[in-house]
Amino acid sequence: MITKIIRVLVITILICFSFYYTEKSVDMLKDADPVMKDLKSNINSFEVKSINSKIDNDVILPGYNGLDVDIEKSYQNMKRVGKYIESRVVLKETSPTISIKDNYNKYIIKGNYLKDSVALVFDLDEIKDINRLVKILDDKNVIATFITSKNYLENNQKTIYTLAANDHEIELKTESENDLVLMRNTLKNIINYSGEYCYTNKKNAQVLKTCEKAHMHTIIPTFSVSYFKELKQKLESGAIIKINNNEINELPTIINYIKQRGYNLDNIFDLLSEDRVEK
Repeated sequence: MITKIIRVLVITILICFSFYYTEKSVDMLKDADPVMKDLKSNINSFEVKSINSKIDNDVILPGYNGLDVDIEKSYQNMKRVGKYIESRVVLKETSPTISIKDNYNKYIIKGNYLKDSVALVFDLDEIKDINRLVKILDDKNVIATFITSKNYLENNQKTIYTLAANDHEIELKTESENDLVLMRNTLKNIINYSGEYCYTNKKNAQVLKTCEKAHMHTIIPTFSVSYFKELKQKLESGAIIKINNNEINELPTIINYIKQRGYNLDNIFDLLSEDRVEK
């Protein structure tokens, strides 16, 4: 019996070594292939280092993913034609070492400046004519982020659904852990999205603590627009711009000005994402 066990172990070890050396042989053949040699010699011209999130005390700004060459997929793409072709290089994103994904205990006050984008934020409790606001955004082909309280969410579910159906983002504001759980469940039932961010107009330790527990980021607007001149003074890439209700009349002018400055208008989710965007 023992002899049989030993024999099985020996055979198993031999098989494992056989697979190992076969794999090594294949790798050696690949490395000797002129296509692989050309691919590896050009890697540096494609790779881009990731950019870490910036942390300043209790504030964090999003980082930016880097790019690495996917050697195996690139090699297989080129092997089919038997030569190195630059256009067949396959790239994959690499996450920053310091990322907002690992830091929920900090406020986010601005998005990624490398994306040439800003986000417009509206507090649904403040909006007097939501239909007029949505029409302006639709006419200008702009998506925005709408912030809802527990009260508004419970009493205006049709509006929430319509906003989401028109590709606008819905996020939450609350200080209560129990309310946040209830709100996320309600939002999930309405639009199949439970929210990624907690909103507050200024630093609030209770909000930060509540949202951290829920693995949600807490966002504060970069600035609020109370008059058009203020926008012109403060506009910058990555800005989270809170539009007050009394500025709805000037919203078309605000949007036109932002676009004229060369900025895209994103929602909060896309603005804060560390994923790369095509330029």
